[in-house]
Formats: sequence, C-alpha cells, structure tokens
Amino acid sequence: MKMQNFNGFTLAEVLITLGIIGVVAAMTIPTLLTNIRNKELKPN
Repeated sequence: MKMQNFNGFTLAEVLITLGIIGVVAAMTIPTLLTNIRNKELKPN
C-alpha cells in the first residue's frame, strides 16, 4: 500500500482546536474586563 500525502486538517481537529480556544477565552475575558473597569474607576 502506498501512503498518501496528508494536506489540511480534519473536521474533528478543527472543532477540538476551536473548543480549546473558546474555553481559554471564556476564562480570560471576564478577568480582563474587570481589570479594565477597575483601572478606569481608580483615581490617579
């Protein structure tokens, strides 16, 4: 049997990657928003 060259990603690989990115974003975005609000409200 001859091996074929693999080009591109499967749908499962793309979905897993997007899922990981979504989880990381869901954890970091609220923290960033609260930090920005706290810095805007803090007087100099």
